[in-house]
Amino acid sequence: MSRRRKMSPQKRSASLAVPPVVPDSAAPAPESPPLAGKRAEQAARVAQRRRSRALRRYALAAVVVLVLVGAAYAYYRYQENLPGDAVTQMRSPHIGEKESTPEYSTDPPTSGPHLQRVAEWGIRSDPVSKVEMVHNLEDGGVVISYRPDLDKATVDQLAKLADSYDTDVLMAPYLDLSHPIVLTAWRRIDRLDQLDEGRIRSFVDAYRGMDHHGESGS
Repeated sequence: MSRRRKMSPQKRSASLAVPPVVPDSAAPAPESPPLAGKRAEQAARVAQRRRSRALRRYALAAVVVLVLVGAAYAYYRYQENLPGDAVTQMRSPHIGEKESTPEYSTDPPTSGPHLQRVAEWGIRSDPVSKVEMVHNLEDGGVVISYRPDLDKATVDQLAKLADSYDTDVLMAPYLDLSHPIVLTAWRRIDRLDQLDEGRIRSFVDAYRGMDHHGESGS
């Protein structure tokens, strides 16, 4: 027969002891309403600043786009109002004297491969080679080409006009010319069915003296 072991009074009192109560000061205190409101207000201000910065960036980007579009449009209108027709620039390196004449995008040429030398400015009675003429254009010259069969009176008028410029103008006959008179400058061309002094002077004055080595890369 088993015997029940008796507990001492001290052990009995220990087993019946109530668990210790954690004081209120040890638990995290709930956030007071004023502090929570302050933090929410601060977060709202931060979010507002971020939105403002984003809006400023968008506005700046829109202004830049508008400026670029406006500049492109202004340049386009400026080019449209210049004398003659615009021509896309060809690759324009220097070539040797014995190399064959390249195929140019216009006739007479307005850019492209060319010799290192230039033709003498002024009035020529003989045709000037294309590869030589292009260098004159690159140096800021204007070339007045005319059909060899153009009547003498018109040729004399052209010569008088060309001679009124001290330099940067070259006048010469050109074989198989599409029009009686053709004006060329770097990346510009104007074809005339008859002599028009005002139109010719406008073309010469617009392009004469403008160096194009920076564009050509040669």
